[in-house]
Amino acid sequence: MSTARPIISVIVPVYNQEKIVKRCINSILNQDFQNLEVIVVNDGSIDNTLNILKEVANQDHRLKIIDKKNEGVSRARRDGLKASKGQFICFVDGDDNLSPNALKNLYDIIIREDVDIVIGQCIRTLGPFTKKTYCNKKYSERRIVLPELWDELYISYMGVNILPVQIWGKLYKKDVIDRAMTSSSLFSDFIRSMADDEYFNMMLHPFVESIFITNQHVYVYRYGGVTTSYNKHFKELYEMSDIRIKLLDEYHYEKGYNVLYIEYKNCIFSDILQRMEYCHSNKQQIESFLKEELGKRETFKRMHAFYEGKSTDEDMSALLSQDTDKIWLLANRRYDKGRMRRWLKKCIHFFYR
Repeated sequence: MSTARPIISVIVPVYNQEKIVKRCINSILNQDFQNLEVIVVNDGSIDNTLNILKEVANQDHRLKIIDKKNEGVSRARRDGLKASKGQFICFVDGDDNLSPNALKNLYDIIIREDVDIVIGQCIRTLGPFTKKTYCNKKYSERRIVLPELWDELYISYMGVNILPVQIWGKLYKKDVIDRAMTSSSLFSDFIRSMADDEYFNMMLHPFVESIFITNQHVYVYRYGGVTTSYNKHFKELYEMSDIRIKLLDEYHYEKGYNVLYIEYKNCIFSDILQRMEYCHSNKQQIESFLKEELGKRETFKRMHAFYEGKSTDEDMSALLSQDTDKIWLLANRRYDKGRMRRWLKKCIHFFYR
């Protein structure tokens, strides 16, 4: 058995994914690039996931299993990273797949271009339907360095979709992650299940000096099942907004404030729609939620000063004035408009689950 240091460590957090985890792991182990380790972090699964992983590990020594209590995907990735030995790091979610030759393609680029991170494109799937992502041509297929990397792309973490902020679909130099970890935490005790991808990359970005964005599709992202309950992790997005505010202040990144406030507003309305759909919340309950959330949020307090004397759209105006009647009306319009889309998604999930 070889004891040489693997070149790439692939970290895969899994939780109750017995039906699909083997497909994910095989998509990694069957890559043309063979000098790797696959660290699967079983985050307290209560189904047959762990036994399936053990069967695969018995057949391929490159698969290593960390079995731990359930603490969320962020801590699972953190534990996998601590155990990794590779020179480069790749993250994959247990319900997704790597495209054929993904690791070789990413590795060839990171060596050739000598960059800290290579970012690939993904293929999003829902049943038989697929959609390929593409980066802005201005930034694709070239080496991006400072100051452009900071001046033009840090805004991506405030809600502007320029740089893909997900943790997957990328190859990282381990040295860059290690350097960042000496003075900054890339994993949060508060952001553990929602926006944890973005948190990692947002906190890593100040330590990154170069990236390369390729148009090659290296990752297959599988849309999960149809949501059937209210997402209790919405509160993490609100915590994330206050974290972003502090970073914008610290780095004097002035152009980030406006897009952050728009992102916060959109999050509030998305939360309201979920409460209407899954909690059957009425107007009074939405009013109570808004009073509690807006009353304690630093982001909302800063929004008032930012927009004073400026014209805003209908949604933002209603939110700033805390006009519950208007917010309720606007939310109902969105809810009615999305009925057909929700129905179609349920049908697709039913026939192709």
